[in-house]
Amino acid sequence: MRPLGFIFLLAAPVFAGDLRVGRAAVDITPPAGIPMAGYYNVRLAIGTHDPLHTKALVLEMDGAKAALVACDLVGVERTIVEEARELISKTTGLRGEQVMISATHSHTGPLLRPRFLAAIEGEPLEIARRYRAELPRRIAESVRLAEAGLTRAQVWFGAGREESLSFNRRFLMKDGTVRFNPGKLNPNIVRPVGPIDPEAPVVFFDTPERKPLATFVNFAM
Repeated sequence: MRPLGFIFLLAAPVFAGDLRVGRAAVDITPPAGIPMAGYYNVRLAIGTHDPLHTKALVLEMDGAKAALVACDLVGVERTIVEEARELISKTTGLRGEQVMISATHSHTGPLLRPRFLAAIEGEPLEIARRYRAELPRRIAESVRLAEAGLTRAQVWFGAGREESLSFNRRFLMKDGTVRFNPGKLNPNIVRPVGPIDPEAPVVFFDTPERKPLATFVNFAM
């Protein structure tokens, strides 16, 4: 793995009085025995290698607030987003529509999608149901804590390129069809169909005294 090559475009910082930022992380690590996402067969977690979190970033400028939340999950179902937004509206100064909730697409986190849980039964299913029921509250709690920690801030932006990790998962096949994920080293693959997005944009927040607050990164694998 080589370091990312970054060219930072340092915009003029926005100083205190204009922008406030708060950030918080809440643990959402599931217990052992929960079904794991990202597989085509049933796999149960046997322990924890790294903790999972829901991380919230709350921004406030001129009295207007917005929040960005990233969850260490393979995805976030609409019903979970709606429940979390409702709780956020009740426990913070933000309305639900001011909150964007996303996932880091972890393939070794808990399985949450109802149609996949249909293949699970017994205690693993009960563990998954209990976890799912608690998740919106933890997402809302991360936003509440981030809002409570709002502090004067300035913002910087930079962008780098990483072209060796990503790949296009749509392939032109020898029979003329285009297939999604046709399998590694499939001899019938001709070439990928379409480009990748190598840009790695970074938004960095610190205090006017240059104390780091948060880094927000979006990279399309």
